[in-house]
Amino acid sequence: VMMVGCGKGLRFEIEFPTNYPDATFYLTPEDQPGNYYMKAQSDAEGVVRFKGKLSQPIVACISDGYAMISHTFFVEEGLIKFGPLTEQSKEIVAYGTPANDAHNNYVVDMNILETKYTTMPDTTGINLVEAMNRDFEELGSKVQAENMDNILGVYLFVKEGIFRATCAERDSIVAAFSPAMQAHPYLQEALKNAPKCE
Repeated sequence: VMMVGCGKGLRFEIEFPTNYPDATFYLTPEDQPGNYYMKAQSDAEGVVRFKGKLSQPIVACISDGYAMISHTFFVEEGLIKFGPLTEQSKEIVAYGTPANDAHNNYVVDMNILETKYTTMPDTTGINLVEAMNRDFEELGSKVQAENMDNILGVYLFVKEGIFRATCAERDSIVAAFSPAMQAHPYLQEALKNAPKCE
């Protein structure tokens, strides 16, 4: 996935607040703090801004050059800001664009499920861990199915579905992605590293 210059492309802008004015920060591939797509200097208030155009959306993090200082998020067209997941949450997430907002809703629903099961008395006669994991999988599959034409669907499949799917299921899911998402390097790299099918 390449940053692009003049002409067509997905225009993005990222605003990320830090506690460090006039410092350098990096927009990096997920889980690769040593590599980066671009770098930017924070302003006097400690806000760092990344601007550019992409050929297609990417999965990214923000790094200070040593470690990731943001959760994983999606760089896509639009203005991406960072703030609390909910009014009661201290978790800082990206928001303001479709895939990031949909992912936040998914995380909130996951948290609701987790609270439901962790507060349920262990006298129900069901295996709470198995039931919770089943509900997590069903929710992930539902959100993935609703996002087969964008980077969130690919991300959920790569992170959650690709290793538990049978070969036939994997092929069927990949075929259901939009052509652009089928060809996305994030998915193609994951398929290379997935368990091989006979």
